[in-house]
Amino acid sequence: THSIVADTRVPYWHAAKYIARIIDDRTNNAPLLLRVRDGSHLGGSHRSFTVEQSAYFFAFLTLALGQPLK
Repeated sequence: THSIVADTRVPYWHAAKYIARIIDDRTNNAPLLLRVRDGSHLGGSHRSFTVEQSAYFFAFLTLALGQPLK
């Protein structure tokens, strides 16, 4: 999950509390991803955000599967 520090509608700690609850309730050690971004919902192009989001996701997936990033 991800959150935005400057979001006035949903504070970033809501996502952090959600992840903490998952950690407390889970029955395995699978890695979790919490990404907190600077900025807001405004600014930047949708395309650049999509590319950046995909890059973070695939980097996390690669590391979660135990593969080194090159």
